[in-house]
Amino acid sequence: MTAPRPWSNGQRTLLEARLPVGPVSRLVAADRRARDPIYLAHRWFARRPPALLRAILLASVLPSTTPEAEFWRLFADGNSDPLKDKTVYDPFHGGGTTLIEAGRLGAHVAGRDIDPVACRLVRHELRALDLDEFDASAEALLDYLGHRFSSFYPTSTEAQPLHYFSVARVECPTCSTEDLLYRNLLLARGVKRNGSVARPPEQNVFCPQCARPKQLPLDAKEFHCCGKALTINAGTWERNRWTCPECHGRFSHLELRTGVADRQIVGIEETSTTSSRFIRAATDDDLLAHQKATEYITENFDALTLPEGSVESDGRDSRPASFGIEQFRDMFTHRQLAVFGSAFSFVRKLAVSEPVRDGLILAVSNALTSNNRMCGYATDYGRLSALFSVRGYSLPILSVELNPLHPTAGRGTLARTIQRVRASTRTTVRRYVWDTTRDYPKAVVHEHRRDTNPTLVAGSATAVDSTVSSSRTADLVITDPPYFDYISYDRLSAFYRSWFDEDSVSGDPILPDEANPRHSFGIRLGAALTESASALKDGGLLAFTYHSSSRPAWEALGLALDEAKLRVTALWPVLADPHMGHHGTSGACQYDIVVVTRPVSQLEPAEPPFGIDGGAEWIDSLPLDLPKPDRIGALLAYETLGSRWATVEPAQDSESDLARPTAPGE
Repeated sequence: MTAPRPWSNGQRTLLEARLPVGPVSRLVAADRRARDPIYLAHRWFARRPPALLRAILLASVLPSTTPEAEFWRLFADGNSDPLKDKTVYDPFHGGGTTLIEAGRLGAHVAGRDIDPVACRLVRHELRALDLDEFDASAEALLDYLGHRFSSFYPTSTEAQPLHYFSVARVECPTCSTEDLLYRNLLLARGVKRNGSVARPPEQNVFCPQCARPKQLPLDAKEFHCCGKALTINAGTWERNRWTCPECHGRFSHLELRTGVADRQIVGIEETSTTSSRFIRAATDDDLLAHQKATEYITENFDALTLPEGSVESDGRDSRPASFGIEQFRDMFTHRQLAVFGSAFSFVRKLAVSEPVRDGLILAVSNALTSNNRMCGYATDYGRLSALFSVRGYSLPILSVELNPLHPTAGRGTLARTIQRVRASTRTTVRRYVWDTTRDYPKAVVHEHRRDTNPTLVAGSATAVDSTVSSSRTADLVITDPPYFDYISYDRLSAFYRSWFDEDSVSGDPILPDEANPRHSFGIRLGAALTESASALKDGGLLAFTYHSSSRPAWEALGLALDEAKLRVTALWPVLADPHMGHHGTSGACQYDIVVVTRPVSQLEPAEPPFGIDGGAEWIDSLPLDLPKPDRIGALLAYETLGSRWATVEPAQDSESDLARPTAPGE
């Protein structure tokens, strides 16, 4: 079949007529089983699913009359370039998903972001890397760190230490009694969970008196040590309070300053090539290693790159200040500061190309998430739980310090994060596409293509810059702007920026004011959308993802569209955050609403597909089973944005296309 000709500016697109929201949602869920290595080079906080962005981009350049089979043929074809000669601009590029997927479809890409970490990451994702130079430099880094710091991770056997378990030793604010803070005495269990590490069928516990680990049968409920009967599931931390064993006062993390308290090692997990993992007691050499790290920092302070700055909290989330943590430096042990302070300094002095240096800095930075005092442990899986596993700061009761120099095992070691950066340069990638013969996702291998000359700008989306915005060079603006119900990702990203030369963002985040959140957010987002729309060529299209189950959030978005003189030509709910697990909260949205807009000057006013009051009918017409929060959000989107509906001149659309936004396959 001959491919439909790409859209001419102003023509109604497939995105405005029919988006296959059911199959796209299933692809989003399937892609969780085929993680794309380019998106693993460095942790980012809120990536939109690649399948969703690929669908939006492709549907944005196809005429509304494109058959469903042709859409899916182009979606599955990793060698086609339907966006050739098109420019795609993302004014909030974040982790770069829009730009990567647009480049894979043949587009020239342009983007901006206020966060230096995001800018560094996207530069890496979009340009080639000399792997020979990178491999040699990475080997030099690991050799340097191993030579200097292997003695910081001693072992009493031929095995390699991997995880150091510890609990806080806190002091009672009332009577000054010191004691350990723990929820229970469990360290790990060998229960053969799917995906867990190999471990004997037993449970590992520790004694709070002598701080030594013990191996017990899986069905044991208590054990004896130091002359006491100890209940495994009992602890000193209960209902978010620590109980003093002397005066019986109950205190919070803030009162105890748990986040910066001294810690007691209660077990060290080692790996071996000849046996399963084993948890042993700390030796004198292990305790001496911390003292050696402190001495190293004192002696080499001026030569180290160490985190700078204070940790800022906002009115909605007081963490990590509520744990007693005030400085970014407080979030790391002295051993971690010595290793990573030396790693950053070494990389910055390397005589290598800029892409190689940036790749190594990303690898070292990415390892920080798994090498800090706020890492926990999944007891039934034998895996470290990194900082930002939830989208915020969380303080584990049982803390785990990783050996970042372990050569073969462990999540977040330097060897692993270097490997991820290298893997992100692959020229092919495994993806899921829609099999129209079976109506089911299938895996394919796509070529990964990069724009060889992307236009990237560090700065606010509201800023005027002739390189991208205000220049009418973009055929499409596709983005994921800040949400009204926001998470302060710039505040979380400061964890990484504290180690970088760039320690501040290049502009003000778009956030609501407490005094008048709806109006303030709408005006600020409206200014960004105004500037973004000014980048569009005549007849261009601006689409973005947004979600909330809050009416003020959608009212703020409506105000932003009014400010930017944009009108809505389509709305589509699509799965974007499936099975959030511990990432989500009760009532959180799993579906995004794809909001498709054009400048009002291009459009004719119109009613939404089912009339102003037809939100429920519209939702019921879609091949989706929306959870309650997402149904509420979709209804609010329709009600709020329906009065801002408009249409473009159709190109041989059928009457059914104009009547409602049907999904292919209905």
